[in-house]
Amino acid sequence: MSKRMAAAAGVFLASTCILVAACAEDAPSPNGEPPGPDREDSGSGPTPDGGAGVGDVDGGGPGGSDICAHSEAGGPSASVSAVFMLDRSGSMGDTSGGEQNMQTRWIPATRALNSFFADARTVGLKGTLRDFPQMDATYPREPVCEPDVYKMPKVGLTALPNKSSFKAAIEQMGKPAGSSTVHSALQGAILQAKEIARARPSERVAVVFVTDGLPEDTNPPRDPCQNATYDQIQAAAKAAHDQRPSISTYVVGVGTTRYRDQIEGIAVAGGTGRAFWVDVRDPTKLTGELLSAMNQGRQTLPCDFGLPVPPAGKKLDIDAVQVTYTNGNGAASALARNDACTGNQGWHYDNAQKPTRVVLCAGSCTTAQKDNGAKIAIDAKCTP
Repeated sequence: MSKRMAAAAGVFLASTCILVAACAEDAPSPNGEPPGPDREDSGSGPTPDGGAGVGDVDGGGPGGSDICAHSEAGGPSASVSAVFMLDRSGSMGDTSGGEQNMQTRWIPATRALNSFFADARTVGLKGTLRDFPQMDATYPREPVCEPDVYKMPKVGLTALPNKSSFKAAIEQMGKPAGSSTVHSALQGAILQAKEIARARPSERVAVVFVTDGLPEDTNPPRDPCQNATYDQIQAAAKAAHDQRPSISTYVVGVGTTRYRDQIEGIAVAGGTGRAFWVDVRDPTKLTGELLSAMNQGRQTLPCDFGLPVPPAGKKLDIDAVQVTYTNGNGAASALARNDACTGNQGWHYDNAQKPTRVVLCAGSCTTAQKDNGAKIAIDAKCTP
């Protein structure tokens, strides 16, 4: 690794931050998410009597016509925003023979993505697109290593299906070349996904990482920028899935690669179970397989939700928030606030003093996730 890349890695590690600039009209601004509501006292708020559980919608919550902010998530057609990150490194097709050629990697991978983006069955999905690596303008033989660079999309958040924007962007990427900066690119994709999730708290957000997985050919194989092993790359996917808001990572594998198990491991760590592999003979098969997995995710509620945004000039009264669970049959009931999650039922804040999210307790979470079509609504009063 060159001195310059080592320096860039050092800068990243010193700043420790984990893909969307507002290219489309509905893409979030990196600095545009609303701040969390301020707490005006240091108390712990109301604690449900007898632990927590489910009660009548009219009991125990803010109720009435004083509701100033509302949000909801779930239901049978919950929206999903997906951050697509496409490997365009040399191993994706910079040779005319052997495994690493255009006919077995780059062309099938891009055909698969173009088919996905244009398919009518993707209604309800949104996507962004970015490729990696980006080569340095000053040192053209070295890749850019900063994750912040890889959060900037070539296509901003765009409703699917879309037959033109993504196809045009892929055509403009050019031929595969350069080092496989898997770790930096995945971190950039996760960073963008988190920004979207904060700006769109009612939606599910995921990363779709398309790669042949070949980093620098060392033993063990490592990312050329941050000298990261596959264990570290998988750890980044796991952290994104385990943290709130939770970001799942779907992985699309390309080619016959000796790193197949490691690529599968990224998907497992990212909470999606397995990778989806591009069929060279029929790349369009990927659409149905990936859509099936993503649609399953659309029907499964997450267990944490952003607080609704109050009107201009007002703050949420965090002691007057009601969380309502509606099951797949349409029956609604109020979940009680339960800061200690006594009995594993109800909900709590991510931070009792300065909350930004509502988190379901384990039992309520399990119930909601097993209920196809379930929905969570959050209503709040405001302080002047």
